[in-house]
Amino acid sequence: MKYRLPLILVTIAALWGASGCTTRYSEAPTPQRPAPAVTSGDPASPAPAPMAPVKAGRVLPSLTSEPELAVLLAEGPQVRFRLLVPARLDGRTLAAGDYTASASGSGVRIGDVVAGPVARLAHQGGSPVFTTTALPPTGGAGVPLRLAGDPELRVVGGKVMLIERIGLEAYLA
Repeated sequence: MKYRLPLILVTIAALWGASGCTTRYSEAPTPQRPAPAVTSGDPASPAPAPMAPVKAGRVLPSLTSEPELAVLLAEGPQVRFRLLVPARLDGRTLAAGDYTASASGSGVRIGDVVAGPVARLAHQGGSPVFTTTALPPTGGAGVPLRLAGDPELRVVGGKVMLIERIGLEAYLA
């Protein structure tokens, strides 16, 4: 009985070594530097091979404006929201107040205005801009939200999506 633990440890060590396993604390092999090319004035010695040209990586375009995020707030056959400041949509001004948006063919109907499949309401400053009640995706009671970005409505598959378009800096603040 008293030799059981040492026997188990020796067996484990033997199997460990036989399977080629090493401990994680073993030293990694050091990389070997290539030997420097020996050049002499002797014309019989080969000249070093020319290096292949290095291709330049893809150059990313510079940012011309702040990146924007699109945050999905609500989705359904109808969505309700309240504008806290007047907003412009397709050359018309929508007054501050309560609105219901629904799908109308391939466009969005907001009150008596019918817009295209994507309707972005632009505002003239002011914070917050609109409010809505968002339902969590996990279910439960709605959460009232006051939002400072531009409201955007999209029609996708007969449903209307209420989206907040907001700059990255404002979203992270």
